[in-house]
Amino acid sequence: MLVRFTGGDGKDVWVSPLHVKVVREKTGIFGKKKGTEIVVQMPGGVSGGGVHVEGEPEEVARVISEAFPTIIPYLPDDDRASGRGGVPGSGGD
Repeated sequence: MLVRFTGGDGKDVWVSPLHVKVVREKTGIFGKKKGTEIVVQMPGGVSGGGVHVEGEPEEVARVISEAFPTIIPYLPDDDRASGRGGVPGSGGD
């Protein structure tokens, strides 16, 4: 599921929550518009750069977080408890 935000230029920006690595405040120094920057990383560790969107970082992060249940509806209990990532034998057992 893609999440829609309004970019710093007023146009729609569609972001995949799976690739979001950082949500941070833009300070608005040197006459630049204040807002939030979403930094994405593509598969293989390739940086997709950042995109400036309107809104407070807390709100942007909340919207991105709320999109996850529809993307990843199931996480095995052992992923949370052991850190094994659901891979047998990877946790020293």
